[in-house]
Amino acid sequence: MHRFSDQTESSTPIAGQLGTLIAAHVRALAAYDATPGDNPKSPAVARASALVTKTRQALFDHRPTNMAEAARKGEFMASCRTFIEWDDFDQVQLINALTPKERP
Repeated sequence: MHRFSDQTESSTPIAGQLGTLIAAHVRALAAYDATPGDNPKSPAVARASALVTKTRQALFDHRPTNMAEAARKGEFMASCRTFIEWDDFDQVQLINALTPKERP
C-alpha cells in the first residue's frame, strides 16, 4: 500500500492552509487504515470513514491561491487513493478544486 505524506517528494513541507488540509486528510486516512477490519459497520470505522470523507471534501472545497499551489494540490490528489479510486465527484468539482480562486 502506498503511504501518503503532507510533503512533496523533495521533502519540502506544503505550507499554509493547503498543507494543513493535506496533513489532516493523511492523518484521517491513517486512522481509518488502523481500524480493525473485522466489523466494517462498527462505530470506530464509521467515525474514521466520516473523517476521511470530511477531510477529502475540505480539500475539494479549498481553492488554490496560485498555480504553484494548484500544481502541488494536483500532485497530492493524483497520489492519494481517495481521489484516484473514489468516483463520487464530477469533472466540474475536480476542475474547481484545481483552479486558483479569483483575486478581488
